[in-house]
Amino acid sequence: MNTEPPQNKPYGFEDASFKASGCFEGIQKLVKSFYQFMDELTEAKAIRSMRAKGLTLLDDKLMHFLCYWLGGPRLYRVLRSDSHRSL
Repeated sequence: MNTEPPQNKPYGFEDASFKASGCFEGIQKLVKSFYQFMDELTEAKAIRSMRAKGLTLLDDKLMHFLCYWLGGPRLYRVLRSDSHRSL
């Protein structure tokens, strides 16, 4: 799969931002890194303690939301249609 944004399409146009982020693989890495920092940084301790210890569901939700938000597949809306109707 080509993850390069089309040369004539700026970020934010169609799926150019999704492709520039590395598609599913890139977003998955970002989400894993984000939650790793949330677990390790003392500055994030209070916020991290508000969430469950297991992050599998949160990882999945955030990954699908970011894919959707960056112009990728609309799986978040399909999977979470009950919680974010305006998306």
